[in-house]
Amino acid sequence: MRSASCQCIRSLSRSVKNLRTHLLDAGIVEPIISLLGAEEDLVVKIAACATICNMVLDFSSVKSSMIEKKAVDLVVNMIKSTYSGLRLNAVWAMKNLLYLADKNIKQEVMSSLTFDLLFSLTYDPDIDVQSQALNMLRNLACGEESVIHQSIYH
Repeated sequence: MRSASCQCIRSLSRSVKNLRTHLLDAGIVEPIISLLGAEEDLVVKIAACATICNMVLDFSSVKSSMIEKKAVDLVVNMIKSTYSGLRLNAVWAMKNLLYLADKNIKQEVMSSLTFDLLFSLTYDPDIDVQSQALNMLRNLACGEESVIHQSIYH
């Protein structure tokens, strides 16, 4: 039931209009984040993490909520999972979170993620995880030059 709910929200979040208004007004961010940290079964965690992927896109105000609610640490823990499906969705969520992110978000993510973990993902046994990790690295490096230097060197 929870997995199906996450899949429904994920589908609804593909609409920019829904994501910017109805879904945020309905207060879905906290329940989805709580599923990431709860003692849920693997299928629910994978579905919740996949939902987060859509919710942290550039035009969404969920990015700041992810930082405020300490969800970054939860996603980083999923990146360390032995289950490739969960790892893939977690890396994908971080990649989307870093897309056009400001320096504060980049610093927050990298303080939890670390460069060692990020680089290890580029050698992941799952080629899809590798691909998303490389995209995450690109998103981390892209942006204004001042943001790039501050994100990497501080």
